[in-house]
Amino acid sequence: MNRPPGLARGAISGVARSSAFLAAAGAAGAALVLLRGLGYGVALDVDSAAYISTARNLLEGAGFSMWNQTPFGDVPYIDSPPLLPLALALPGLFGLDAAEAARYVNAAAFGATVAAVGAWLRTRLRSDGILLWAVCACALSPPLARAAAGADTEPLFVLFVVLSLFALDRYLDDGRARLLAAAAACAALACLTRYVGV
Repeated sequence: MNRPPGLARGAISGVARSSAFLAAAGAAGAALVLLRGLGYGVALDVDSAAYISTARNLLEGAGFSMWNQTPFGDVPYIDSPPLLPLALALPGLFGLDAAEAARYVNAAAFGATVAAVGAWLRTRLRSDGILLWAVCACALSPPLARAAAGADTEPLFVLFVVLSLFALDRYLDDGRARLLAAAAACAALACLTRYVGV
């Protein structure tokens, strides 16, 4: 694990620096997102409907298309990258509808983002108190939680951007090529989630 220069191993003994705490914070963030949708289901908008209908069409063998049964036939899914519909279709192989899968996929992405932010910050922060505050602020962030409660691309996009920057930061510290490859792979996944990733 990388540490700021001059930070002794013995100084890293706080609860906020433990992997168990980071995993618990990520799980708590995911649980809060799931609780937010209890009784209401996943939040939907026009984009969400496109992702969900494309995931359903993938499972039905209609490929990357949306809005089937329109007077004009299937509409090709070409305005957005393919990763979210694919992620929503995979649970469908086990019988979970894409709309319900969106709740779990985005809650998991949000929880993983909280844990990744904590893992990254513990390599750079000297203060356990600031680290604890930062992880809790991420887990309780209303804008991030609101985005994760919907069937949209933001949670996966934010996760892959954070992972890419974390891997790149570690690569700059020790120069291992596999970290640079991980940063590039996560950046590519971000681009496959939202075109703004380019």
